[in-house]
Amino acid sequence: MNKTAILTATLMISPLAVAEVPHTFSAGTPAKAAEVNANFQHVSSANAATAEQLDQLEDYVAKMGEAISALNDHLFPERSYLCHTGLPVGIRDHFGGVPFINASFTLVDSEGTVLPLYLMVPEQPMAPRGQRADLMVTDFAGYSANLDFCGYPARLDNVFRTDYDLSQPDGVVVTFYTETQLQVNNPDSATPLFTNSVRFELGRAMMPKAGSGRYELTPADLPSVEAVAEALKAGYQVYFHSTLKPVNQ
Repeated sequence: MNKTAILTATLMISPLAVAEVPHTFSAGTPAKAAEVNANFQHVSSANAATAEQLDQLEDYVAKMGEAISALNDHLFPERSYLCHTGLPVGIRDHFGGVPFINASFTLVDSEGTVLPLYLMVPEQPMAPRGQRADLMVTDFAGYSANLDFCGYPARLDNVFRTDYDLSQPDGVVVTFYTETQLQVNNPDSATPLFTNSVRFELGRAMMPKAGSGRYELTPADLPSVEAVAEALKAGYQVYFHSTLKPVNQ
């Protein structure tokens, strides 16, 4: 089986807002030179600020891509295998600041094979991704890997995402988080045995409405590249401590 790792670095942010010019003119009304010059200066400054912010955002995404690529190499040096000996039930650990406990589950596949699963489960509620019509979800960057999980074909997706909540009257609430999802498949039928995801929230920002209805997200609003990389690593560690093994009946 060909094992691949895919790196994406996609920036999909609403256009940067440009504030209203300081002076407006009506037909037939003389325009003062000072006011016209002030408008030109305002537009020039706004364009310069927009270009600078775009450069900063592009630099952020580039650094994010480099960090996640390096993390991918560290976590999957052979791009092929994920399985740990497992931890005893009841063992606790912290990943990304969230307390987890090792728990045991029993799965049965389509052929009736019993599969004990040992998985780290968060001890505090984790907010699920919304599916509302007024919630837009965007992937910033991440990686995916098709791999062997304890002898079973699996796929791991580890992504830095943003939720744009459009329901607020005064602006858009942006939530930054990472989400790591593991899907393990039945090797015979290719149907999923189980799918599980872990989410680490990295903060929120408010993008106030501009007069034009556009929104502004600045680099200062974004979590640090280091914080994102650590959260992605924490998501991976949850599954590193998991096992799935068939037992003879």
